[in-house]
Amino acid sequence: MGGTTYFLLTPAAAPPPARRHLIAAPKATPPPQPRKIGLPISGLHAVDIQDTFALKRDRTRQHEAVDILAPRGTQSMPVVDGVVKKLFLK
Repeated sequence: MGGTTYFLLTPAAAPPPARRHLIAAPKATPPPQPRKIGLPISGLHAVDIQDTFALKRDRTRQHEAVDILAPRGTQSMPVVDGVVKKLFLK
């Protein structure tokens, strides 16, 4: 029983590639949807508003506003969050 033992040595297999911690790409944010805003006076309909935004005033300047006429004392309500920066009272 005293025979010789032979071993076949082969190169070790290439080590497995280093594990990379993959970071998931952020999900694409959908584009913002247009907001539907209400009207500032109860019972008012969009068809009742005249577009006066770009009308000329005094032949030299544009109006740059849309006037909504209502009887004095009519309650109005905000339609978006914000701060009034300038208010004209005539």
